[in-house]
Amino acid sequence: MRKRFARIIALTLCLLLLAGTASFAASVVSPAANSIVYSDSVLVSVKVTEKVTIKVTVYEEKQKDSAGNLVSVDVTDMTTSDLSSLDLKKYTDSVFSAAASYTNTGDVGFYTKQLSSVKPGLYKVKVETLGENDTVVSTVNSVVAVKQKAEKQDQNIFQNQTTTALQFIQNLIKKVFK
Repeated sequence: MRKRFARIIALTLCLLLLAGTASFAASVVSPAANSIVYSDSVLVSVKVTEKVTIKVTVYEEKQKDSAGNLVSVDVTDMTTSDLSSLDLKKYTDSVFSAAASYTNTGDVGFYTKQLSSVKPGLYKVKVETLGENDTVVSTVNSVVAVKQKAEKQDQNIFQNQTTTALQFIQNLIKKVFK
């Protein structure tokens, strides 16, 4: 009975140790993983929950056309389900926004960057948590499809509509405090 109890305690401690090392110090808040954005600008926001340095790089995923040239991925018909099951190995990373470092000095910090002139295509936000001597401790990726911005339509000012900026802020707050 004592051996069984000791084994259970040892197993529990091992699981707790593994769970503690598997947590990531950084998470991409915006754009949400496997999401679709209808805009020509994207806000990149990363939440950092430990006193660490992160490196954030944004890539446009490219594919080869019939002539062997790298071209943007056609995301016109892609859905969020398609994005969640995407095999990124078949694409080539092309740096869209060069790597930027951010060091969190408090309990919680945020790295943010507004990307403009974003053309339709498939993008990946790569966040690397750095350890001693700038070695990569963990990596988190978030994939987003940027689609053509919808044409502005006449709106009835008397309709009860939530603005997209307000929706974005509400979604951002929900993700930060989830």
